[in-house]
Amino acid sequence: MARAKRAGPPRPSPVRFSIHEVTSKIKADLNIWYLDDLGGDPQTVLTNATMIKESLSSIGLEINNSKCELLRINHTDIKKPQTSKLFQDQFPNLSIPDPIHWQLLGPPLRLESAPLHFKSKTKVLESITENLEIIEPYQAFFILKNCLSIRKLTHLLRSAPCFKCKEELEAFYTAIRTNM
Repeated sequence: MARAKRAGPPRPSPVRFSIHEVTSKIKADLNIWYLDDLGGDPQTVLTNATMIKESLSSIGLEINNSKCELLRINHTDIKKPQTSKLFQDQFPNLSIPDPIHWQLLGPPLRLESAPLHFKSKTKVLESITENLEIIEPYQAFFILKNCLSIRKLTHLLRSAPCFKCKEELEAFYTAIRTNM
């Protein structure tokens, strides 16, 4: 069965059209919709996030609160509980990770997080590869290709502060060599 090819450049998805009006109303210091991040003072971010939630709800879309994170950057210890409560009232399952676990598109955001990050990647690699011998080679290749994406690994190695974690990188390399 043949499929007809669409002429012309690819068009934006219908979801993009439906949320464009919502995103154009946002007044925040940081408004990156490729990464779907907002930033600025807590009250402005909360106001924008609440407006987004209500606007999307009016067109039949809803925010998955369990996938939302609140990173409290440049906050004093006194303000952190107040800010957390403000956001958790509006977004009940909101996650508030410790700064050591902050990431942006995979790599850690803090220098001291890099060794911990590579230790966790090594554990995942070892966990996945220990059972690859008992499945068919094609299935094992599929798992390696899709779960241990070389592109993600390359991005991580290029953007993470690898100089801070020589031992962890050696452990990761050893895990690759022994398990592949």
